[in-house]
Amino acid sequence: MPEYASKPWYKHPLGIIGLGFLVIVAIAAGGFLVTTGYYTYVQVFGDQDEQTALAERFDAQFTSAQSGRSIRGSLTDIDIDPQSIISEHAPKFGAEDPQVTIIAFIDFECPFCRQAYPAFQEIRKHYSPAVQVVFKHFPISSIHPHAEEASLAAQCASDQDMFWEYYELLFTEGKLDSTSLRRYASILGLDERSFFACLSSKRHEAYINEDLADGYEVGVRGTPTYIMNGKKIEGVIDAATWNSLIVSELQAQAK
Repeated sequence: MPEYASKPWYKHPLGIIGLGFLVIVAIAAGGFLVTTGYYTYVQVFGDQDEQTALAERFDAQFTSAQSGRSIRGSLTDIDIDPQSIISEHAPKFGAEDPQVTIIAFIDFECPFCRQAYPAFQEIRKHYSPAVQVVFKHFPISSIHPHAEEASLAAQCASDQDMFWEYYELLFTEGKLDSTSLRRYASILGLDERSFFACLSSKRHEAYINEDLADGYEVGVRGTPTYIMNGKKIEGVIDAATWNSLIVSELQAQAK
């Protein structure tokens, strides 16, 4: 074990620097980034007891990713009408007049969104006659440096009616550097000049920020998070659990 890991945080210079950094972050960005910064700090500098306690405390905050556990299929009612956060720019897939609406808050660089992708892809297509999926960007830029640009690129693809195709490439190809984001546009046969101009100018930055604000309003604490007919679902959900949740909701709507 490194020597610094056995000392209290306040007895080594990195601990003081880390504390100072958290104060600056708190002033600049508010509670969400403070939570993330504090979590990262303890994961690096804290002892095993501190890390275990923090993992238990923030199990839901980070969709249980760091602690090695996941929340599967637990439902929490939200206090607002989910329709109020479905904006015109939000990419949609499936039924025009759905019995079930799933709003997905996704960070393209989140490893747990990537883990959740295959099962969600399966149910997204299988239930499209009765279910509408609405995509919301939730890039956690403080820990995922490429997430925001990937969201901007996907929204630029949406301008050319190719959001879902671009979304699939982001997860199946997995590379989110600027060169790859532009290469995906070429693969899909997009108007590259228009796409590059859109991406370079950050044309849809306001949309991304609006999605983030909507996420905070409904209590999104990490990714992936889904809102299904007014109920919040956090974490990686397997296909069997999704099937059970959707069928139950369809049955409830039919009564």
